Amino acid sequence: PETTGGLTPPRSPSFSNEQNAANVGGRELQLAVCEEAETESVQRRFGKPPYEVEEAQPTDLAAATAAVLDLNMQAALADGLEAAGRVIVEQLAQHLKLDRVAFAWRRSTGTCSLTAVSGLSRFDQRSELVELLHGTANEAVARQTDGSWPPLMTANRHSLLAHRKLVEMSRVEAAASYRLTTGKSATGQSSRTLGVLLVSGSRAAVHDPANVRFLTAAAKCLSATLELTVRAEGGVVRRIVTQFRRAVSRQAFALMTLSAIAVVALMAAPWPYRISCRCVVEPMQRRFVVAPHDGLIETSLVQPGDVVRAGQPLARMDAREVRWELAGLEADRRQAMQQRDTSLTRGELAKSELARLEIEQLDAKLELLRRRASLLELQAPLDGIVLSGSLDKLSSAPVKTGQVLFEIAPLDRLRVEVSTPAEDYRHVTEGAAVELRFDGRLNELQTGTLARVRPRSEIREAADVFVAEVEMDNPDHSLRPGQRGSAVVIGSSHPLAWNLFHKATDRVRQWLPY
Repeated sequence: PETTGGLTPPRSPSFSNEQNAANVGGRELQLAVCEEAETESVQRRFGKPPYEVEEAQPTDLAAATAAVLDLNMQAALADGLEAAGRVIVEQLAQHLKLDRVAFAWRRSTGTCSLTAVSGLSRFDQRSELVELLHGTANEAVARQTDGSWPPLMTANRHSLLAHRKLVEMSRVEAAASYRLTTGKSATGQSSRTLGVLLVSGSRAAVHDPANVRFLTAAAKCLSATLELTVRAEGGVVRRIVTQFRRAVSRQAFALMTLSAIAVVALMAAPWPYRISCRCVVEPMQRRFVVAPHDGLIETSLVQPGDVVRAGQPLARMDAREVRWELAGLEADRRQAMQQRDTSLTRGELAKSELARLEIEQLDAKLELLRRRASLLELQAPLDGIVLSGSLDKLSSAPVKTGQVLFEIAPLDRLRVEVSTPAEDYRHVTEGAAVELRFDGRLNELQTGTLARVRPRSEIREAADVFVAEVEMDNPDHSLRPGQRGSAVVIGSSHPLAWNLFHKATDRVRQWLPY
């Protein structure tokens, strides 16, 4: 009928579960509509009006009942609370000729959240209008009664500041709020507020007794339907899954479900934990060639990086000083021998004995100088590579006894030092397999095992690391000390999800205060 403003009674004799819930509310509705048809219902909600309220005719009650039932049915068939709220506000605004109808649902925190506004498919929760509607809904919940501005009687003017502000800021003549409440329970517990309907527009439309009766009956009927809708929606995860299932086809949903199961199974499968590290090649042993005595470097015969053999000359020291000292000592020895012989001829035994002692002293010095002369050529102590010792710039420079001139290391067997991050130290054990790739030879994979893990951490490349050692044979001398590369330490097996996300989880735990 035209009096319902486009809301028609349901025509299908068969109903779904949501429709059955709506019909249960409809049977309660018929009694509510009859009760609210009396003038005293308006007085109980808003106080005695300043004008006489006409009694509702039976034809008007039937039309209103059909309209409320149709509205309740459409809300029950909607996909969720938000969709039901949009249906309610649009139908009420059209049916009652109101400027704006809003619906707010009370959250578990006790405050109301705006769900739908007539004429707006989307709205900004931080806008001024939405803030006004939030404040009005929360005020209605706090009052524990419906409210209106301007009020219909002076005794019902308390705590209507938000209603008044909504009227003034929205530039409408009147606004009213209707609470959606649960009935009293069988144990006698009082009703509780589930949500709030907010209407605004002309004073004639907002305060019209027929509209008041209609909204009161609709609020009672819709409360049970919307409560069942919220329960059917479940939690956030369930709502997301439900909306997702509605958005995709059955075949696509089944395929995605199987894919999700496969991903979960893959994440739970054990997988070796791989630790990525940097590494550097170091010699197994080092030999140092030092200056045998104080002197000058005459020439250097090798450069760092040269491969040398045992006994190969490395450098020569200046021999002039040694030769001069040898010549002087030999002259002194001949003089001492001549003096000894002369003393013996004269029978001066004491002088001859002193001369003999001097000769022995000179012989010792000569032996030392001859040894120094034999060491003027520095030779490699073993086969290997020269790590350091460029003496070209030190030609004719003085050196001290024991000063390191060359560093030589063998190439047959090398040590690879793997810098494992400190956060993964507990997953690195001796005997673990290691995959090595060196710079310049990334296409060549070499494997080994950890021979030793140093117990003390070190700072390398501005990172806290524990150094693990891998011993490798180098028969072709392709690896050189100082060569760098990357290494992957193969740890124990863990679920793939743990391998991917345990570091992020550890960082989150560090941020937590407990």
